[in-house]
Amino acid sequence: MGLSLLQHVESDHLAALIAVFENALTLFEDDVTAATKWMNSPVRGVGSKHTLEMLRTRVETNAVLDLIGRLQRGVLV
Repeated sequence: MGLSLLQHVESDHLAALIAVFENALTLFEDDVTAATKWMNSPVRGVGSKHTLEMLRTRVETNAVLDLIGRLQRGVLV
């Protein structure tokens, strides 16, 4: 794997982490502790996985962002 490809993968992971954390902050009304705890705990809506585990692919990241959106709208998961 070339260095540029590795940097691209790392950039994608960082972008996913930032996007999910920003959305989690909104969900938890800017409570950093609550958002961080949620991201590090098993979440029923994503198969009881930790949301941080779900940031490996864009599909998984989108599933987490979709879950956050549903929770913000009050849709049961």
